[in-house]
Amino acid sequence: MRRQSPPFLSEQTSGAADALKHAPTMTRVFPWQRFPAVVLLITAALIIAVFATWRYFEYSHLRLQYEERETNVYSNIRLFEIFPQGHQGSYQDQFYNKLKGTLYQMNQLLKGQSIMMNVYYQSIDQTLNYTFSLKSSCDSKQLAMSIYHWRIDINQLNNLILRETRRKIGEMEGCSVG
Repeated sequence: MRRQSPPFLSEQTSGAADALKHAPTMTRVFPWQRFPAVVLLITAALIIAVFATWRYFEYSHLRLQYEERETNVYSNIRLFEIFPQGHQGSYQDQFYNKLKGTLYQMNQLLKGQSIMMNVYYQSIDQTLNYTFSLKSSCDSKQLAMSIYHWRIDINQLNNLILRETRRKIGEMEGCSVG
């Protein structure tokens, strides 16, 4: 007896099967394959964002912050100490105690002319970075100084700061009415 092969294994092919052999095959195309430029752009944006974030956090310890010192002591002077983020200022009392008399004199001078003064200072090793801004209703001036070995001669430090402040006040224009 001869075995019959199942119908699906028949060696004869029908016309439909021949048509399928020669039919074009359709491959699946993902959306990102249609627009390679967009994919490249998004990838580049992600790389730039990661790099920028890394740089931001890498240098965050170098950022400076400031804090107001000796609040409500002088009517026309505000003192701000500048220090690296995460560190509190260590020379605040030393700086203030060395300039207390000069700051009082400057406050009296500023009061008489209705001028407000902001002082920003930072002590790094033997250098005092001292910046002040003067502001009246008519004019404003500012000056930045780096004073080396500022702790050695207190009288010279006080004279320098007082002289430069007076000079800047003298450069300010008075208000003219009318």
